[in-house]
Amino acid sequence: EQVGSFERDGFVNGGAVLDASTVAELSSELDRVLELGPEHYQGQSCRPALFRNAAAEGTAPMWQIVNMWAVSEAFRRLAYHPAITSMVAQLRASAAGSPDPGSTAPAVSASNCAEEAGDSIVLFHDQIQYKPPKGGGATSWHQDSTLDWQRWDEAWVCTAWLPLDDVDAESGA
Repeated sequence: EQVGSFERDGFVNGGAVLDASTVAELSSELDRVLELGPEHYQGQSCRPALFRNAAAEGTAPMWQIVNMWAVSEAFRRLAYHPAITSMVAQLRASAAGSPDPGSTAPAVSASNCAEEAGDSIVLFHDQIQYKPPKGGGATSWHQDSTLDWQRWDEAWVCTAWLPLDDVDAESGA
């Protein structure tokens, strides 16, 4: 049913994927990294590709962290979470006209992702967008990086949005 929705609409709501303890661990890790701040990672070999305040000038902060997995084991595990990789594998198979790999689709692990390029799922990057509660900064008008996607001429690209907080009309959804 969700694959059909994806084929028809180009997106799908996968529902709750992470359990409460995993969300709590990720939230705690995010708090830890934010408390250290971008200055902490300058000059280190293991650092986010980008760690900046991306808010519009003159507004409260809106933190952007790209490649959080590089500084957090919890976020590294998230990138290879079996529920997420299985969903992506099923959608990819559907888009390619291949048989549904079902729930047994192998997850790409951190140890074998570099060796298995072919039909494997490859992580381009992860990205955190964090607005502090009740006052996070505004995001400036922008267009998501279309040039990044143009590099992948024949590739099938998929994004997954995983909020760590409840999302509803009251929170700005």
